[in-house]
Order: sequence, then structure tokens, then C-alpha cells
Amino acid sequence: MYFIEAALPTPINRLFTYAVPDIDAIYPGMRVEVQLRNRPIIGICWKKLPCAPANIPINKIKPITNILDQAPIFSPKSMEFIEWLSHYYHASIGELCKMALPSQLMTLNSKASTPRKTPFELHALGNDCVTLTPEQDNILNQIIQATQQPHANLKFLLHGITGSGKTEIYFLFFKYLQEHNQQGLLLVPEIGLTPQLTGRAVDYFGDRIAIYHSGLTHAQRLMQWQKIYNREVDIVIGTRSALFTPLSNLGGIIIDEEHDHSFKQDQGIIYHARDSAVMRAHIENIPIILGSATPSLESIHNTRINKYTYLTLNSRPGKAILPKIHIIDMKKKNKSIKKPDPHSMPEHQACELLALSPELYHSICNTLSRKEQIILFVGRRGFSPSVMCINCGEVLQCPNCDIPLSSHNDAHQMNTKLHCHYCDYQSKTPSQCPFCHNISLLPVGYGTERLESEIHDFFPNAHIARLDSDLVKKKSYRETIFKKMRAKKIDILIGTQMITKGHDFSNVTLVGVINADQHLCMPDFRSPERAYQLLTQVAGRAGRGDLPGTVFIQTHQPEHYCFDAIIKNNMDLFLKQELNFRKEMNYPPYTKLATLRLSGNNQCDVIAASHMACQYLQHMNAPNIHILGPAPANIERIKNKYRWQLLIKGAQSNHINELLKAALPHIHKQLKGSNRLHIDIDPIFIM
Repeated sequence: MYFIEAALPTPINRLFTYAVPDIDAIYPGMRVEVQLRNRPIIGICWKKLPCAPANIPINKIKPITNILDQAPIFSPKSMEFIEWLSHYYHASIGELCKMALPSQLMTLNSKASTPRKTPFELHALGNDCVTLTPEQDNILNQIIQATQQPHANLKFLLHGITGSGKTEIYFLFFKYLQEHNQQGLLLVPEIGLTPQLTGRAVDYFGDRIAIYHSGLTHAQRLMQWQKIYNREVDIVIGTRSALFTPLSNLGGIIIDEEHDHSFKQDQGIIYHARDSAVMRAHIENIPIILGSATPSLESIHNTRINKYTYLTLNSRPGKAILPKIHIIDMKKKNKSIKKPDPHSMPEHQACELLALSPELYHSICNTLSRKEQIILFVGRRGFSPSVMCINCGEVLQCPNCDIPLSSHNDAHQMNTKLHCHYCDYQSKTPSQCPFCHNISLLPVGYGTERLESEIHDFFPNAHIARLDSDLVKKKSYRETIFKKMRAKKIDILIGTQMITKGHDFSNVTLVGVINADQHLCMPDFRSPERAYQLLTQVAGRAGRGDLPGTVFIQTHQPEHYCFDAIIKNNMDLFLKQELNFRKEMNYPPYTKLATLRLSGNNQCDVIAASHMACQYLQHMNAPNIHILGPAPANIERIKNKYRWQLLIKGAQSNHINELLKAALPHIHKQLKGSNRLHIDIDPIFIM
């Protein structure tokens, strides 16, 4: 009788012992079918054991039911990587394995070995290979030379201004890997960035490319995984989940837009793909390049302590130059622009342009007259972020969440509806206030729909398009819009964050930011950093071709240090202020954080559980650890689940991890009823 330890896809973070008849027929990394509580389940053989564990009677050890693979599907380095993830993020090894694989491979009786052929086309952009500038060539050579030195630092932060040509460096580095029989992995924060990057990759690598992200069908995802496993590709492009693909000869990893918070998985197993990729590169002993025009403060700090090598691109290739940026003080807004309204009564012969300052309005007129294109950025989808009664001041709230309901246009009913972006609750907009029964309900603020409606009124002859998450649910809508932008069939593109990065439209010469304040006013210490990054990225969409660009940022806080740095394109100005604040307040990157969030159906039970967890953690008297809370989350109730949280501060990650490793089993045992514990290591949002 022989024995193995298997990782099973359960929340229990431990390995399970099983008996095997032939130890030579099984290897770590293979899938096995086993029984767990008298039901069949697929697990991963994790270890071979020299003998039965002393603490388990042999007659209690069940035999495995079947071996499902002829060769391991997890390599030893992949298993080492998953063990690190399990330790650092306090997640089950088995659940991490399940997350890393296409769903068919962890489903009994699936036909994973012979998937149905699903069309998956790769389209080249047809671009000729570019000639690098001396600045780009120097950076590429530094990276390649480091890979050839035995003890060189292989972690790079590539800080390049918008439009500076980081992508060309990425692909020429991958070309170098291909020539040396190695594979490359390119991670992007959003699915919407993959088509354009894929098109450029096809120009370099033909069809030896795999795309991997959650937007694929289950069949497409399995086919791409099998191509990678069978070494039929040289480059993998994808979002977070692509980090776990079985690249057997990985030679380098690139994280594009490394600052983007979309790299943080915030549901299920909570992990950061960028930080995890750095560890995978360390385990594989390969170079990793973190690229961004607006690097995260953590990455900047890592260059200053010599953990990363700092590389910079300070100019755009060719004739392209950075746009001229204007900050518009909306407190001193001039007389509003008005236009005749033939449908209004004689006493109301004009309608008012509320969203745009006169400066931005006149610049739009001039840009349209030159047949150039415009991007208008607003941070909210829908018609307006909230609806308020101007008689009693009440704001219409979601019945399931502690947030206001957003107003949306209902194209089918020709009226507006109310929508919660957290729980998806929807209802018709009432004709009167439910509190005072007055009919004076008013939409407050601007979303993409409201801005689109207003722009149509003032520029009726312009070709206007909108892009937000409400519309990209329609298949291929996003790529259709981008094709029209490149073909100059759209004059004004209105959108949310999905239009702010990674897109190169040479005829866009004007960018307008409608309300910059909403990004500065979030109750989170990272708000200034996110605002700086977002506004710099959206400003960088202007003037990427031979034509000069102009940007108007509308704000009620023009004196904020964020804007001075943006105008001067000087990140050091921003870093000086922001890092001083972080150091004084003992926030990252000068300390490490973890959030424990407790949620449940009953508010009193959740509060009691959060106090229990806090008391137990404090009782452990861990050195160099500070525990803040418990306190209600910034949005205390979402989907009828109450949420309270603890914030743990520690000088080093290992201090926090050792505390949690010791405390979590006890805390989990004390949870009752619907209460659940969510662990967020290095939280991006602490709201």
C-alpha cells in the first residue's frame, strides 16, 4: 500500500491523504479522482508519501478512484508558485489549482481531452516592424544584457510617458526570447486591451500566440490552455488568469499598465496578479518588466530600495509630443453656453450646456471644424450617479445596499430607470418622491448617458459614440467602436475608464475630463494616486500622431498638488508630496496592510464576530503589529450582507502572515450562521 497527499478544491487549506495501488503510476501534478465525504471529486496529487501518516489509522485512508492524466499538468515550479500563493494569501491549495485550470479539467465526466472546435481568429494589424529610437534601443539592450548575467537584477520598472513606445520594447524582447527557444507572458489589466495588442503580436509572431482571459467561452479557454500546454505558442497575452497558464519554457513576463487596480482579484480568492507575477518570475529565475506611464507608488519605492531596476522613456517617437494641459476651475466658470431650442416655449428659448466649461465647448467646436477627433471622459456610467428630491433633500437609495441608485435611460421604455451597480437591483424611476410625495425629483451629477445626450443637443452634426460597461456587454461592441475610431468615422467618443489607456488613435487631438473631483474625493488614502494615474492616462490619448494635442481637465480643486504635477508632466512633484504624506501616516509603501472583512445577514452577528476577531488578534500580542477597528466598511451593506472590517498594519509582510496563520483557524471556528471571513492581503481599496 502506497500513499499520496492530494490538494482538493475545498476552502479547507490542507492536503488530504489517500492510498494508491501503484506508486510508480502517479506523479505530483497529476489529476486524480477521489472520494470526499462519499462524493466523487477531482484533486491534484501533491506529494508522494514514504509511508502512511502516523496520526491517521490506515483503515481510515481511502484509496484513490482513478488517475486522470498520463503526465503532470502542473510542473514542479508551478506547484512551488501555488504553494507560495497559498501561504501569502491564506488560500486553499486545491482552490488555487481549480482557479488555475479550465473548468472542464476539474469537472468529472467532461470531454476535456477532445474539446469541440470553437473558431478563434487572430488578426494582424499589418504594421511594419518599427525602428527603435536610441532611447528605446538602449532600454531593450539593458534588459537583454541583464538576462545574460548570472547574478543581475531581473526585475525592471519601465516608466515611459504615454505614447513613448513601451509596446515596441515588449515585443522585441519577446522576439529575443523566441529566438532563444523561450516563451513570453504579457499580462494586461483588462480584456479590452487584448485585441489591439494581439493584432500587433501577430505582426511579430504569426499564429504562435495564445489569448487567455475570462471573456472566452469555456471551449475556447480549454483550447487555448491545451495549445499552451502542448508548446504550440511562443507568446501568451491575457488578464490575471493567464498568470497560471502552463508555460513550460517561460523566459520572461511583462505586466503592462502595472499600476492598474484591475490586476487585483477582489472576489473568491483575493490576490494581486502583478505581485504574484513578480514571485513567479523569481521562482522561474526569469526577467519581469513592469511597464506604466504612471507607476504605482509601491513600484517606485521598490526602485529606490534597489529591488527593481528603474528604466525611463521620456519622449514620444517621431513628431508626436505631449499634449498641452489646461486645468479649468469650475468654481469660476464663466457664463454658461446656451443654444436656441426650437422646441421650447418662447419664454425659455435656450437650453443650457451644464457639463462643459466654455473653454472646452469652444475647443470642441474648433476641433470638429478641423476634422479631428475628440475624447470626453466621465467617470460614471448611466445618466446620473444619483437622484435627489429637491424639496426634502432625500436621495433614492438601493433597498439592498447602502448606496444611492443611479439613473439610467431605458431605451425600450423611453424613460429612465434606477439601477444599483452593486446588486443589480432595478426599478422604474418614480413619478414623485417616496418620502415627501413631491414631484421634484432631480438627477444629480453626470454619467456617460447624460453627457452623450447633452453633446448630441449641442453638436447635432457630429458623429458621437459612447463606450461604457453597459454597452460592452454586447459582443464585439468595444472592438467595433475602436475600429470606427481608427477609421475616423467617430468625431466624439464619450466613455469611462475603459477608454483611458492602451489605445492609440492618431487623429485624437482633444481630450476633455468632465469631473475630475470625483476621483480625488474617495474616502481612501490612495485616492490622489489613483486620480493622478487616471488623469495622466486619459490626457495621454491626445496628440499621439503628428498633430498636437490639447487636454481640458475640469475641477473644483485646481489647487490640488495632483494637477500641478499633471500640467508639468512631472511625476516627481507628485511623488514628493504623496510619499511624504504616506510616510508620515505610516501607509504603504512604508508599511504592509491586511484587511479582515466579516460579512453576514444579521448586522448584530457581524458586529459581534468582528469584535471577537479583533479581541483574539489583540490577545496574541504580535510584535510590530497594529490593529485598527473593528469598524463598518465604507459601504456597510451590499446585497443585504452587512460588512465590518479590521485593518492590520505591520512593518513586514511576514509579521502579518505569521499572525494570521496562527489566528485564522480559531476565528473560522468561532464564525456562526451566515457570517463569512474575507482576507485581503495588501488591499488596494480599504473602503
